[in-house]
Formats: sequence, C-alpha cells, structure tokens
Amino acid sequence: MMCSFIFRLVSKPHVVFFAFGFTYYLIAPVIIGYSGVFDGYASLEGWYRDFNNIKSEEITNYMVIVFVWFALFIIPSAFVSGKNILISFKDNHKTVSVLMLLICLSPIVIYTLFSIPALLGGYQSKGFSGKGTIATGSMYILFFAVYFLVTGSQKGYLKKSIYLFLMIVTIALLLSGTRMYFVIVFLGLITNAIFFSRKIMISYKTVLYAACLICFVLSIGIFRNGLDKEITYTGILMVFFMEPMFTWWSAINDIVYNGFNAIDYPLNFLTSFLNFIPTILVPSKEELFFKIQDITNFYSPLGAESIYVSISANFGYMFGSLYMFFLGLYYALLYKLAKKSLIIRTYYICVCVVLPFQFFRDGFEIYNKQIFSNFLLVPLTILIFIYIFSYFYLYI
Repeated sequence: MMCSFIFRLVSKPHVVFFAFGFTYYLIAPVIIGYSGVFDGYASLEGWYRDFNNIKSEEITNYMVIVFVWFALFIIPSAFVSGKNILISFKDNHKTVSVLMLLICLSPIVIYTLFSIPALLGGYQSKGFSGKGTIATGSMYILFFAVYFLVTGSQKGYLKKSIYLFLMIVTIALLLSGTRMYFVIVFLGLITNAIFFSRKIMISYKTVLYAACLICFVLSIGIFRNGLDKEITYTGILMVFFMEPMFTWWSAINDIVYNGFNAIDYPLNFLTSFLNFIPTILVPSKEELFFKIQDITNFYSPLGAESIYVSISANFGYMFGSLYMFFLGLYYALLYKLAKKSLIIRTYYICVCVVLPFQFFRDGFEIYNKQIFSNFLLVPLTILIFIYIFSYFYLYI
C-alpha cells in the first residue's frame, strides 16, 4: 500500500520536480557544509566561513521548517481526487491559425537575431538590457511548442517553424551564458512524453540526451571555474553543487542576521505582480516593487535568492507554511485538470519545469511572472486573438 502511495506521488511531474529542487537547493548545501567535502577550494572559502557561523540549533530549526514546508506542499497531491472535479474542457486546437501564431512570435526571433552581437559578449553582456526580453520571449515560444506536442499536431512545415524559433532564441541565450532557460526548454519538451504518454517514453535516446545535457552544462561550469586543467571527480561534483551552495549563501546570512520570524508582511510578494508590466511600457518598473533586500537584512554575494529567504522574509515560517500548502494545492488541481484539457496540460507542464530551479533560486518577481504572466496571461491573450481572427476570417 505504501509503495502504491509513493508511486502515485512520483507519477506527478510537479512532485518530482519539487522534490529535486528541495533536495538540491535546501538540503544538499547543509550536508555539504557539515561534511566539508569541498572545503579547501579557494572559490568556496567564503561560503564555508559563513556556514560555520550558523549554530547547530539554528540548523535544526531550519531543517524542521523546510521539511514541514515540503510535507505541506506534497499533502494536496496525495489527497486531491480527480473524481470530485466535474469541470470538463474541450480544446479544438485545429482552429488555431499557425500562420498567425508565427506572425505573433516572429518579432521575438527578429529581435533576438539583431541582438546576437551583444549576446555574444557572454558574461560580459550583463549590461545588455534586452536579455530579459529575449528570455521572456523564449517562454512564450516554449508554451506553444509544448502545446503542439501535447495536441500531437507538431507535424507540418509551419508548425515545425515554432521549434526553429525556439531553437534560435534558446541558443542565443545559451551563447550569452544563460544556461537556466536552456534547461527549462529541454525539460518542457520531454515532460509530456515521460509523464502523460500512454506508453512509457523513457527510451535510450531520452536517457542519452539527458546525459549529454548534464555533461554539457557541467562542462561549461568546469571551464568557467578554471578547473579544465585538472579535472577530478571531486571537482566535477563541486561544479554540480556550486549552484545550490551559492544560492543557499543567502539563506546562511538570513539565518545568522534575522533568526526565525513566525509572521511577516508579504510586501515583496504582493508588489512582485507589478513585474507583469512590460518593460517597454515602464522601463523603470523595478522601482515600483519592494525588493527582498528592502524588507530583510541579508546579502547574497552572487545575487541568487534562496526560496527559504523569499518565504521567510515575506511570510515568516508560519504563514510560509500556508503559502506552501496552497501552492501545492494549486499544482495538484492543475495536474487533475491537465488530464481533461490540452490547454491546461500545456500550462501545467510549463509551470512544472520552472519548479526545480527558478522557484528555488530566483525570487517571487521572476517566479510569479513565469507562472501567471509568461505561461498564462500572454499565451491566452495570443490564443484568444488568433481564435477571433480565425473566426472572422472564415466568415469573410
């Protein structure tokens, strides 16, 4: 019975992705800190120095809090039953004008192509403000690429052009040093095949592609950190875990400086929805919302923001528990509805693939924009426009 219960949980993408991100970003750094496995590397001296400032009882409190959050996120997925959901949606994807869709998405690709010289600056291209616009545009294209996958209608020259658009934008971001969106796109394209196909689609090709992706991402990290002259097993592991360690650096400082607040005011969370406003309309929109640094005393040497800090600073650990429960409930309901509607399945897959990474490291400004704007409001607006255009076109 327990095995059946666990199998039902791990068959749900959001549970798998959340469990990975939880282990990778919130638990692994603590284990690495206590084990000292990477102690002695010059690039991690500061991290270990700050880690040693945390008291053992503070680590205990932290572990209790995050495991409670984990349980509260998972609980809705264990008990929400699809039989009680009577909503039935019908999707008629054949009415979508693919040509109109390409026209709507083509400005993103054109802008990307003109921006390639600036993007080729790699990590020196941080001054290029258009990178965020391209990253956002890549998520719009990913939504429709996944949509054609789940509807089984990806054949045809025009529809394949969507994947060409996605490849152009993703490679451009990769050349600029942005690996995160490359991984998100890869996960988005394989999630439907692994979790929603009637047949088990984990073929040797899928495993091979995944292995190649991991090696590729690790190789970039190895060269960035100057470890290519002496590649060791420990060095490769260090590159793999540097991402969560540097992200958790913000949690170290938050615990040391702020302790554990039971309740806080979600100023950063509420104002993060202002990030939905297009930059082209309000170039200085970042001045409108509270940043996490404005409401709590901590610093993150490399800029990444642990989800622990985001939740603690906005809600405190008590209200943070409620947030995690309702977030888990949201994903659980989406999973059930994803089996009834192809549009909802597309949305569900897209919001799942940002769970293992962006949710745990990028703050509410980016995460909320991804799940409510980039994958919901904008794609639905485009689809409604295309449906209306197609309707009038048929009756002209």
